Amino acid sequence: MWLKVSGVILRNKISLLGILLIITLFLGYNARKVEMSYEYASLLPKKDQAFKDYQRFVDTFGEEGNLIIIGVQDSSFFQADRFFAWKQMCEKLEEIEGVEDLLSVSNAYSLVKNSEERKFEIEELFPDSLISQEELDAKAEIFRSLPFYRNLVFNPESNTYLLAITMNKDKMHSKEREKLVKSIVKISHKFEKEQQVDLHYSGLPYIRVINSMQIKKEIYIFSFLALAICITVLFLFFRSFKAIFFPVIIVLTGVLWSMGILALFGFKITLLTGMIPPLLIVIGIPNSIYMLNKFHHEYIQHGNKIRALQRVIIKIGNSTFLTNLTTASGFATFIIVESDIMKQFGIVASISIMGLFLLSLLLIPIIFSIIGPPSTKHLNHLNNRYISGIIERLILITKNYRKEVYIVSVVILAFGFYGITRIKSSGYMVDDIPESDPIYKDLKFFESNFDGLMPLEILIDTKKPGGVMQPATFAKLN
Repeated sequence: MWLKVSGVILRNKISLLGILLIITLFLGYNARKVEMSYEYASLLPKKDQAFKDYQRFVDTFGEEGNLIIIGVQDSSFFQADRFFAWKQMCEKLEEIEGVEDLLSVSNAYSLVKNSEERKFEIEELFPDSLISQEELDAKAEIFRSLPFYRNLVFNPESNTYLLAITMNKDKMHSKEREKLVKSIVKISHKFEKEQQVDLHYSGLPYIRVINSMQIKKEIYIFSFLALAICITVLFLFFRSFKAIFFPVIIVLTGVLWSMGILALFGFKITLLTGMIPPLLIVIGIPNSIYMLNKFHHEYIQHGNKIRALQRVIIKIGNSTFLTNLTTASGFATFIIVESDIMKQFGIVASISIMGLFLLSLLLIPIIFSIIGPPSTKHLNHLNNRYISGIIERLILITKNYRKEVYIVSVVILAFGFYGITRIKSSGYMVDDIPESDPIYKDLKFFESNFDGLMPLEILIDTKKPGGVMQPATFAKLN
């Protein structure tokens, strides 16, 4: 079979290159349409009861993750210049497109009893007409006396004050959310700089946006580092520009294909699918190393380039195919799970891995049949004493120390099983954020001053109309 495959590849070089070029252009065009996912990635399947309960809650009460929180700990908060600067910052934040509402000390209200009309009236505590420190002090005393705001927008014990910003949920599920959060941070940073105070940021939208921006940045860094390491390994092993350049081009083409496949399926780049490019780099480079090493090994024996490439396909093609098929099958197992995000990753990763194998199998023989044969300098790696010494040492160990190898393997396996028993599941929303990260530190700030910010909603159905407004129900809730 592989003899026929080698004949087809080496006799139809131009046709195959043309087909690969058309596929690459098509997938590259579609890759332009791929988008980042700006929605919270749920690992729960849609059939799961917890997911159904959450969706019912959202359908009834709306999206819960639309509050950005800004906090400040400042004993001089009610000094006139500080307070009016805070009020001005809030007014600027309200002007940002996508900000729907604000709750803060500066726009707090009080209920005033109207004895004549026998009703309560809402009165703004800190109107724009407020200009003097004396007036501000008087209003601040009234504000502190209102129990409703205590531990909600201010903590009297720690002199901590909070600003809650309600965001437009549609904006927070689009690419506009990064721009929106950056605009909020820019205005608040200006306040920090002018007033020489530290602000703390939190809330689900803020954490998700900052975290997704960090993940996007780290994916680029990880892909670059993976490629750089692979290039270094290729250079140290082959010492040839051609043996580095063409494998890298093949791998990058495979990455382009994966992005095109992602777009064709209508999937978006998530935390998992974003790992496919560096994954393909790490998988694709060994394919090229196996084939080039075998090509050089065959060529040095008889000096016939075409025969060497033919034998590469015959001898390495099957083993490389099975290796890549096994890897792709491993990732394809994610397809059978109920979680959409894992299913998408499994589909794209498995198809991309086999696509990368196809690229390597076709392009390595075609390219190296067109360019000149390897020089003597480029074949020196076959006689590398260091690598040969390592291989000989491994052969010696497997031949003469079988019992020791079995014992060490069993011990390592036992440690592995013990490690499995030590694994603990966690559902923390910030379990992938290090404790040194500002997001984590700010969360701890709000936990210590306002008993935390992460939502926990409990839905109560009284089974009768208006039942929640009954005094007995309120008493039970308290």
